[in-house]
This record gives sequence, structure tokens and C-alpha cells, in this order.
Amino acid sequence: MTEIQNTQKKKDSKFIIYNTSNSKVGVINEKLKSEEEQKANDLFLKTIKENVGEPHPFDYKEVEGVSIKFGLASAVINKYLDFILGTEIFFDAEDEKIENKLEEIKKEIKLQNHLRNFVQEGLTKGPGFLEVTGLGEKDKESAIKNINSNTMFVVKDKQGNIIRYNQYIGTDINQFKFADVISFKPEEIIQFNINKASCSSYGYGIIYPALITINDFLLAQKSIHKLTKRKANVPIHAKLGNAEKDDYPTQEDIDAFGEKLQFMNETTEWSTGPNVEFKVIDFGNIGEKFTELLDNDYKLLSYSFQVPEVLLGAGNVPEGLAKVQMDAFERRIRALQQELGQVLKDKLFKPLLNKAGYEDEFEIIWGQPSEDDINKKVQLLLQLSNVSPGLKYVSEERIAELLNLDYKKVEQTNKLFDAKQDAIFNAGLTKEPIEKIKDDIEKKIQKDEMEQEESKPVVKLPGQPLSESVHITSKENINAKYLKGIYKKEVHKHNIQEDFKDYSIQEWVNINVNDYVMQIISAIQEDDFTDLKANNNIEKAAGYLGEKDITKLKTALQDGFIKNKSIKEIEQTLKDKRIVRNLYAYNEKGLELDDDGNKKMIMNKDDRTHLISRTETVRMANQGALNEYKDKGVQEVIWISALDDRSCEICDSLNGQILEANSNNLPPINSHPYCRCSIKPYIKGLTTT
Repeated sequence: MTEIQNTQKKKDSKFIIYNTSNSKVGVINEKLKSEEEQKANDLFLKTIKENVGEPHPFDYKEVEGVSIKFGLASAVINKYLDFILGTEIFFDAEDEKIENKLEEIKKEIKLQNHLRNFVQEGLTKGPGFLEVTGLGEKDKESAIKNINSNTMFVVKDKQGNIIRYNQYIGTDINQFKFADVISFKPEEIIQFNINKASCSSYGYGIIYPALITINDFLLAQKSIHKLTKRKANVPIHAKLGNAEKDDYPTQEDIDAFGEKLQFMNETTEWSTGPNVEFKVIDFGNIGEKFTELLDNDYKLLSYSFQVPEVLLGAGNVPEGLAKVQMDAFERRIRALQQELGQVLKDKLFKPLLNKAGYEDEFEIIWGQPSEDDINKKVQLLLQLSNVSPGLKYVSEERIAELLNLDYKKVEQTNKLFDAKQDAIFNAGLTKEPIEKIKDDIEKKIQKDEMEQEESKPVVKLPGQPLSESVHITSKENINAKYLKGIYKKEVHKHNIQEDFKDYSIQEWVNINVNDYVMQIISAIQEDDFTDLKANNNIEKAAGYLGEKDITKLKTALQDGFIKNKSIKEIEQTLKDKRIVRNLYAYNEKGLELDDDGNKKMIMNKDDRTHLISRTETVRMANQGALNEYKDKGVQEVIWISALDDRSCEICDSLNGQILEANSNNLPPINSHPYCRCSIKPYIKGLTTT
């Protein structure tokens, strides 16, 4: 038997691990019984440090038990998890191939299945650990799995660098065995620390810093429940005898009557002589005595957990204070997301990306920024733009990106304006009206745009004269097998000049969107966009939209309807967010190649973006309007065609048709892509236009 085991056997209480400062961590108020126990702990600490790794700063099993048994702690951890992992991880890279590869890696390793437990361990105990296998081996499939933090120890060299991780798989670390230690290389383990102290190899999580407050809170709860139970049972005081008449009971009489009172709960009627008097003991209003104490402990728990009181269920928090607390909490969540994202990037995605043969840089993004986030960033950038010319240029470009503006157009306008001003100044015409200058600039920009549009190739549909060729086409007669749903249908020809007019949504869909905007938003959220969605990796490689792209598309459409943006603005958003890609020919085996080994393109991304933005806007507007009509009891609708020089024979023939509200043959489903038709409620006997 080893010296440490002999020392442990001498102890008559559970062995307690101490931290490096020899201050006790664990059950509050528990003390060492002797110097001998202190020496045993020091020896045990030294053995663990030399053979397993840096000792844990406190008992992980203890905080694990608190997180399970104390409902408030469990709820707080779940709140953190919901906020941190409530938004999906996205990737942003210059090369679209990198983004696609990272998405592929994320699904292959099933990151979402492991991420919640990984972060939960960090929140509860301080560090979370993931084991990564096959990271550097090209022939071995990469995978990750969760590891219980209770078993993991960090080993560092004298300079403080991590040289390995050790996992102790024995049932009891007090009975240490070298055979129960499994070692890992640093690159085989991902460690995520929450609330890390600079001198520690581990984090402290959110439960341990709150242990003392939790203890006080539970003691107060125990006391109030004990007193409430006593009061609920209506404690009785029985007085025997009568001092005024010199009637004094013996102690034996008092004890005997007291024994009977113990079974009073089961007795409904009592009969006594005149020398017995019953009284109920009143403890007063117990709630008032504990309210202030419990409120104070509740606030301390909120501060310790760094969670707003309103999220802990407090109902009397002033609105202003609640908003400040929520803002602070959201900032903390974003900070944790950034830390977690950096760990995943450096320790997981970068090595796996390099293993696949990619070296490009990328960023991890958590969901899409809120409107408030964008406004705050814009305000900050506006302030920075006044610092120096260099910052002004960079800030303007970033503002344009945040607001989905075409920065090239902004820059072009600035240059034209500056050139015009210089020309005016040099000619001595300093009094020329500014409006005249603006008109000249706008005409120049419009002319440049028209020249760019006219330079695009015009695709001729089979059987059409060149003069009637459409500007955008799905090549329906040739490539319908590569398209889905409505996009299989022949694209309606339209006047190429309409592209130069920037229609608002209101003008394009021919529906008062303000009346149905909430229903439209709801319809967008619920729709699957099956005609655009990739059902497998081959379709995704061909250019159909993945889950992330569908989410971006929904966000862009919702934002467009809420702000009543123009069609071109929505189209530009789809381009800026790189949502739509080139569409290539494919079959069940993969992408189809031509004789030169190149992918066969069905439609380029600019043409697809143009087509999708207009078609989906009309489809969602009509679906939202239909939902509104159905909610109001409308059973039939009438098809209203956009009758002008750009309407087609299909739409002309459908104008005025009466359809059931439950019909799926609504515009543009029953017509074609680019359809501008709408629906209105139909009431028999009334004419709707």
C-alpha cells in the first residue's frame, strides 16, 4: 500500500481536495480536524498534480449536484444555453467554396448534437471538454464527442504551456491508479473555459461563485417552509388546571395529556373538564418576516449568475431597470459567443479545413445582427468617419455594407459630384444651382446603368424572334428537368426597359402590403421555399439553397416587406448576402460536365437573383393576403391580372376568374415566374377591381 493510501486510511471523513492556495473549496463551514489531515491533503494534492494534472479548483461533483437539485440554478443554465445557442452558427468567407465546405464539416461532425452539452459543462463547472478524433489523419474520419469535465485534467510545462490532457477514468480518484489515466495530445481536446481566473487552468462557471448565496437562500427557504408548516397545522397550547382555585396538575398529568396531543390530527372531537383550556399559537404574518430577506437573496443570485431578474421570474422589476439588465445580459451572451466561436474556429474548423486542403481565412457568425445592433454600429462608424480621411473611407464602406447599399454606386456618385464641382470651380461658375448638378449626376448614373444592362447577353427562347427575346430566362424548353415547381414554367417575356424602373413592393405586387404585412411575414416564416431548396448535397452543389441560405432569404424578404423596399433593393440584398448562386446541370450521381470537363451552367447567379426576388415577392404577398382573407371568413377570391403592355396571354386569360380560397392555384403558381398578378376577396353580387 502506498504512503498516500496509508495516509488516506487514517482519515475518518471524506477526503477533500484543496486548491493551490490551501483555502478550502467545497461544503461551506466544513473544517479539517487536524494538522495530520492537512498534511494528507497536501500530499494528495502533490500526487495528483504530478501524475494527473492541475487539480480542479473546487469539487465539480458538488456544483453538478447543485445544478441538478436546485431548480433555479438549472433554469439559469438553460437560459444561458438558449441565448448562446439559440442562433445558428454561420460562416463568412471570401470564397463561397470555403463556406460550403465549412457547412459540410459542421454537419459531418454533428456539431449541434454536442455543442449544448459542451457549453453546459462550461457553465456548470467552468471548463467544457470535447474530444476530437481523426484531426490530423487524412484517411481517418473526423469526429467529436463530449467528455465529463469531472474526469479531465490539464498538464502544463514550467512555462505554463499545455503539453497534454489527462483523463482519470477510475471510480475514485482518492484510490489513485496510474492504469486509470488516459493521455491526450493538446490538439485532440477542445477546452472552453467560462469565468476563467488568470492563475487557473480552468474556468469557474456560474454556479460556484453563487454557492454561498445559494446556501443562504435555501436556508431561508427551509426556515419559512418549516414555520409555514407549523402554522398550517395550527399548533395548540393546552393549559391544565386553574391557579385561582389552587388546581395544579402533576407533571405526570401534563406529560400524559401532551402525548394525547401528538395524535390530535387524527381526532376530530375532544371532551375535557373545566380545568383544561385550549389556545391556538399564532406566529403572525410569516411572509412579511421573510420577504425582505428572500428579495435580497434573489437579487444576490441574479448578480452572481449575471442574469436579469425578469428572467429569474421576478415580476416587480421596473421597465427601465429590466431593459438595462437585459442589455447587459445580451452583451455578456455575445461575448461568450465570440469566445466560443474563436475556440471552435482555432481548435476545430481551421484544422479540419486544412485537412480538406483549404487555407483561406473565414469568420464564424452567430445568426443575423438585429436592427438595434446595426443602428449602434452605424452610429459608431459615423463618429469614426470624422477622425481621418482613411477612417472616413473605411467607415462609409462598412456603413453601406450594414445597410445593404451599393457602395460602388455611392463611390461613383461621390466621384462624379467632386468632378462636377471641380469643373464648376475651374470655370468660375461657382453660382450654378446645386439641383442642376444633382440632375446631371443622376442622368450620368442612369446612362451608365443602361449601358451595363444593355451589355448583358439576351437569351433567345426556342421559337421566338430575337426582337421578342426575354431579358431573363429559365430556358424552360431545354432545361426544365433541372428546375423545380413554378420555375419549370416558361418565363413570361417582359419589356426589357422595365428593369430600369425601380418599383416599390407596393407597385410590383399590386397589393396594399401595409394591410397584410403581419400575415405576409408569418407566411414567409412558415414557408419551406421548396422550389428553391436543396434536398441533398448534389442539389446544393448544383446551386440550390441550403438551410442557411433559406434563412437569409426569409430575412431579406421580411425586411423588404416591413420597410416597403423596392424590388431592386431586395435583389441587391440577395446579392450582398450571397444567397443565390449559379445553377448547374446535375443528375443523381452529381454535377454534369461538358466535353471540356466544365460544369454546365443553367442560369448565372445574377439572372437567378433577378428572377427569384420578383417571383417570391409576388408569391409571398399573395399568400399573406390570402391568409388574411381566410381569417376573415372569405371563401372565394378573384384573380386580378396586371393588364398593361407587359402582361401575357396566360395572365390575360386568368383575369377575373373566381377561385376557392383553399386553392393552391394562386399567382404566381398557376401562371409563371415574373407574374405580377394579385388576388382580391370575391363576394357574390359585388364587383371587385
